[in-house]
Amino acid sequence: MKTTPFKNFYEVEYPSALTNMGFEDRSWHNDAIGLLFSPERKLVVWVDCEDPREREWPGEYRYGIIDCENFDLMSEGECETLFRTNDFGALVMELLVIAAMRA
Repeated sequence: MKTTPFKNFYEVEYPSALTNMGFEDRSWHNDAIGLLFSPERKLVVWVDCEDPREREWPGEYRYGIIDCENFDLMSEGECETLFRTNDFGALVMELLVIAAMRA
């Protein structure tokens, strides 16, 4: 597991498998969730706190995949959420499916 500092300097753990898949930690200290971007895949994976009560929106999913050509345009509404889950295995499987569909 790796950690990324955010949300008032809390640290959120995310599986190192994401960095092994080419995702770069793009989290910033004032982000509400951890963000990892893959320039090659043009995807963002977001990771929220493990405890649902500590998430930005209580009850929201822990992981999500966003289709995003340009990470810097994410706040401009130029990106689309493709998938959300609480299960890391399901997240990895969906990333593999997306990769296969785009190949």
